[in-house]
Amino acid sequence: MEMYEGCAVLARRALGTSIVRLVNEFAASPDGASYVTTMTIGDDNALGKIVLHKVAHRKALPPHRTGPWILHHVEEIGSLEHFLPDLFADRSPFEP
Repeated sequence: MEMYEGCAVLARRALGTSIVRLVNEFAASPDGASYVTTMTIGDDNALGKIVLHKVAHRKALPPHRTGPWILHHVEEIGSLEHFLPDLFADRSPFEP
């Protein structure tokens, strides 16, 4: 996993090209926090478009696994609001 300011990136690469890339972006918002996830399957280069895009769809995230994976992700991220504020408050060096 790669960490950048405001995001975490999980990626699987093969033969110098991206098979699947999951970017989780988070930021402060007036309601507390914003969390946006973007998944990209395949790559823009020739190898990615011709070969790996098809392999990624067939092996990494075939249609029969897409629905359950999306549901899992929604449930996982949806649960953050139930414990993350308390966890952050307990570990934050900042006074409220």
